[in-house]
Formats: sequence, structure tokens, C-alpha cells
Amino acid sequence: MRGAIAGGLAAAVAALGWAPTAQAAPPRVAAGFFGMNVPVEATAGAALARLDLGTVRVQVYWDDVQRDPARPLDWRRLDAVVADLAAHGLRAQPLVAYSATWAQPPEQRILRDHAFAPATTAGYAAFARAVVERYGRGGSFWRARPGLPDLPVTAVELWNEENSVAYFKPRPDPARYGEL
Repeated sequence: MRGAIAGGLAAAVAALGWAPTAQAAPPRVAAGFFGMNVPVEATAGAALARLDLGTVRVQVYWDDVQRDPARPLDWRRLDAVVADLAAHGLRAQPLVAYSATWAQPPEQRILRDHAFAPATTAGYAAFARAVVERYGRGGSFWRARPGLPDLPVTAVELWNEENSVAYFKPRPDPARYGEL
């Protein structure tokens, strides 16, 4: 199935004239790897582990971790999720989703819609960096929990569906997304 999807995608890309100069080999995936995107709470690890998953995408909302720019980051909820997944042999893949409403331009902030891009890229970049520094290789989360299996974050998704007017407001903007 995966080969058929990859072949279909390659054909579609070629039909659009976007064919790469060299044919890239399909990525190698470890036996037993399977990823899943689900709303994950701190008690989901046991159920997800029974599905023989390898990676679980975890939505990381900037507003949930930093409700106020004047306050320190509050990792408690996310720590519980990552710890639960790791305890069950699952690696988290953070989706650093959307903007904190307080980081948006004032005229958009009042709408309380996380899909508006932040006023500047610096804050979003700093938050994404903080996620990686905490949960990546040698991160502070893992150093503080030596008893957990060492399953650091190895990939991060920045934003989601940035090509959609519903998820990258006020309108999709490839250059702006590239800045983020």
C-alpha cells in the first residue's frame, strides 16, 4: 500500500512538472514502525502500545504551554503525555501547532483563533526550539527522568495544513510559512 501511494504521488508530481532531477529512494522505515495522529492524553500510552505503534504525533499548542508571555513555560501537561508514551515504548512527534493568541497582531488577537500566524516569527521559533531542547536528544525532560526509556523526539512538525485558509490565516502564504 505504501509503495502504491508513493508511486501515485511521484506520478502526480511529475505530471505537474515538479519532477526532481534525481529519483530519490523511498525512505527506509524500521520493521514494526507505524505512526498515528490522535488527540493524546497522559493515559493513552497503554492503549496505543497495544496497536504496535512506533511514533505518535502529539499536538503541542503554544497557548497551552505559555498562556502569558510574561510567565514561564508550563510543561506539566505535555510532560505527562510524553512520559506516558515513553513508558509504553512510544516516541512522541510534536506538532508545534499554531500561534499563541497573545503573539498575534492585535486586530486578529481578539478573534481568539490560533490559526492566525504570529505577528513575528521570533516567538514561534523560540517556542519550537524550546520544545526540541526539552524533548529532543539530551533534552531537559530526559535528563530529569533517567528511569524512562530514552525515546527523544527526532522529528517535529511545524504548523499544520499551512496551505489551507482554515489553518493558516488570514490566508495561506508560503513565504510567511517558510519564515516560521
